[in-house]
Formats: sequence, C-alpha cells, structure tokens
Amino acid sequence: MIAVVGDLMVDVFLLDTLRLSEQRHGIELKPGGSAANTAVWLANQDCEVSFSGCVGADWVGSALRTALESAGVRQLVRSVSAQSTGSVLVEISPEGEHTMRSSRGANASLSPRDIERLSAEDLHVLHLTGYSLLGDAGIKLLHTAAAVACSAQARLTFDPSSVGVIEALGRENLLDALRSASVDLLLPNASEACALGDCATPEEAARRLGTVIPRLAVKLGARGCLAVEGPLITYLPTVPVEALDTTGAGDGFNAGVLAALVAGGDLIIACQAGNSLATHVLRRYGAWPESPA
Repeated sequence: MIAVVGDLMVDVFLLDTLRLSEQRHGIELKPGGSAANTAVWLANQDCEVSFSGCVGADWVGSALRTALESAGVRQLVRSVSAQSTGSVLVEISPEGEHTMRSSRGANASLSPRDIERLSAEDLHVLHLTGYSLLGDAGIKLLHTAAAVACSAQARLTFDPSSVGVIEALGRENLLDALRSASVDLLLPNASEACALGDCATPEEAARRLGTVIPRLAVKLGARGCLAVEGPLITYLPTVPVEALDTTGAGDGFNAGVLAALVAGGDLIIACQAGNSLATHVLRRYGAWPESPA
C-alpha cells in the first residue's frame, strides 16, 4: 500500500483558445491537487493506494471524492463544514506552460489525525506534499507522517511542492524537519532543490542535499532528472515532447518513481519510470488520466 497525504482541488483551466466573452470551448474543469494527482496516477499503474485529505462540505468536494474512488484510490477524505473545497485557476499558454492561482479552502484544515487514520498494515510508502504544511497544523504534519511511517517500517517520501512553500516554512526549519523525520526520498524540481539547498544550480543542490537526505530525484523538466544517492549523482535525460499542458507532470513523475520503487526497482530504474510517466502527462489537459484505472 502507498498512502498519499495532501491537497485535493478542482482545477479551472483557461485554455489558450479562450478569446471571446462567449464561445463554445476554452474553459475546462478537472479534478486536481498535487497529492491527489500522484495518488491517481499510482492507481492507474495498478498500485494499491489510499489518499488522505480534506474538502469542503459542498457538491465540489463530493464530486472529487467520487472521482478518486472511480480512479481506483481508497479515499480517506474528510469533509470540513463551513469551508469550501480548494480550487485552482490554471491559465495555459500556447506553449503548454501554466500559471496558477489557488484558493486552498478546506485543504488548510488537514490535521495530524487525518494522517493517524492511515492503516499501518501493509504500508510500504507514505508520501507527503509540501502544500499540506501550509495549513493550520503546519510542520507538525511531517512529524506525524514520520511517526506513522516508522511504526509501519515504511518509506517516507516528500515533495516540497514549490519555492513559496520553502520560503513560507523557512529553509533551515524545513531542512531540520526533513532530517529529523528521516525522509527517505526527496522529490523536488530544480528550483525547489536550489532554494532548499541554497545553491545556484540543481547539481550543486543535489550534492548538498545528498548529505542530509539519503536519496533525491530532482526533476529538471524537459531535461529529465537527477537521481541522487548520497554522493552519487546520475543524470537521466527524457524524450522531448511537445507539451499540451505541463500541469501535473511533476506529480506524474512522482507516481512513476514510487510505483517502480515499490515494485523493487532501484532509484535509477524508478527515475526512468518517472520520466516516462511525466512525458505521458504532458500530452493531455489536466493532471489525471482520461480513464479510471
């Protein structure tokens, strides 16, 4: 079992084809949320996966819970009264790049008890996103996740989510928390690695962070990724593709990595699987598979 903890949102896409005040196509609603994206792609690869998060007590939250179940994810989602379900406005450029503006809503109510509800039985990996630490419980969630993972003898993995998360939590504070939580695998993108490592390049950051965290998979976008185990750094290129939408590609990468690790692959094989799945995500609008697992 892979347990994923974090954000569940509705994504409102403004496509680059949106030109008129009234037209047939140009706005699309999709399920999303960084952690939920990873959970759904794990299920799409036939992994047993559960998801813990929060939504508002509204029709959007109900629809997202149903969508998770339809995608093959065991949902442990709590409805929060007097809160709206989180939402993200996603503007897509003609090149497929995205600009996001989010309203976190009920996601901010995620608590240590939501993580403690996870069953330790057959738990192999617990994956947490940095976005979840921006809520009321803050960095306590990371410590709770560490305790649950330790009791299950499971790996704890962490995606910092954004440079803004690192800045909000404090670089040194987050690094200390990651070290004390015994995070086994860190999954930052290049900018996040540089911010967390206080370095100018992802390669420098990989070397520095590799002295703190046993393993890293640093996402380099169209360049591929870096697989880092202590002092050993391996660059793994990816196949260039014309991106329709980059939303969720990093979350898909995470899913590819985690699925391969649970299947017994080493970090190199896992990162190659991450590259492959991220490339697949780039070819569609939205961050979830078109069809449920």
